[in-house]
Amino acid sequence: MFTCSSSNGIRSKLAQYLPNHLTLQMADKYDYSALLGRTKLVPANISGRGLCLLDDIYEFQSAVPTEKENLNTFVSEKIKEIASKYKVMAPKIPVLPEIVTISECSVASNGLQSFPIGIEKESLDVRTIDITKNMGHLITALEMSSLKVFSNMMIKQFADILNKNVYVFDTDKSFNTYASQVSYYDSNFPVNFKPFSELINKMYTEFEESGFDENSIKSYSQYVCIIIGIDKFKTLMGSEFNPLFVDVVTKIKAMPKVNFVFIDEVDNIKKQEFEAWYKALFNGTRGTWIGNGIGTQFTLKSTLSTRALSAKIDDSFGYYVDGSTTVLIKIITEPGEEEYETL
Repeated sequence: MFTCSSSNGIRSKLAQYLPNHLTLQMADKYDYSALLGRTKLVPANISGRGLCLLDDIYEFQSAVPTEKENLNTFVSEKIKEIASKYKVMAPKIPVLPEIVTISECSVASNGLQSFPIGIEKESLDVRTIDITKNMGHLITALEMSSLKVFSNMMIKQFADILNKNVYVFDTDKSFNTYASQVSYYDSNFPVNFKPFSELINKMYTEFEESGFDENSIKSYSQYVCIIIGIDKFKTLMGSEFNPLFVDVVTKIKAMPKVNFVFIDEVDNIKKQEFEAWYKALFNGTRGTWIGNGIGTQFTLKSTLSTRALSAKIDDSFGYYVDGSTTVLIKIITEPGEEEYETL
């Protein structure tokens, strides 16, 4: 059902699919003929009076809620009354926004199990991922600079869910927008990684002593460890990398309490592909790609054709890859604000 205030208010190509016309008071008497067919009939100047075409053209009287001079006041008061009584709102018509925000995607958010990363370009649905489904999630691009905005939005969302239980090790020293809300470190990694390593060791000891009963570690929170620049992190950890980091990866394989997120440009990720600890965390068919170039590399493998992946996109778009699924998304790039509409 469409309403408009003039006879040409709907484009002709659409109007041809709308055979039934009800006309109320029109500004021009010739508009009745344009909508109903040639006629000299004009409805009486009475509120709610109009013309319609059935087997012939008839004048009709529709119901009106109040006197014409009181109509605007009546409608405004009725809207306020209904809005205070009913909290269910009509869903918004989905569109691909110019800027995707966290608050806009929050309708689909449900902790780590339903974690929004953007809006799908084709379906316009919010794309979420289950962080707890796998031990590790990979975020990569051709250049580190392409990753900064999206990754900071992810860190904010993790912070909102887990607070200081999010450990961020930032070798690039530029992913610090929400550093105060998480356990953030950008230097002296062998020393700063130890508290996280000791936490995992303590949890694993209790888990092992209980016969690997998950109930034994229920009192522990969920943890996310984000490493920005894995190649540089490995170098800066030096001789501590294997006894600390590799030991942590080995132990969390059995415990559903810790998840890793790696953020780095694809060439640096590629250097780690054959490491046993890397294979334990990631496979080549799961991750998020930001910006251009996914079709030019083989670290993150997609089932889409090379031609499809060669389409030019900017850093506000990316691909979510999960096995046989590859989806083009407009990624979250701003936090936004909580907004509530009242109809």
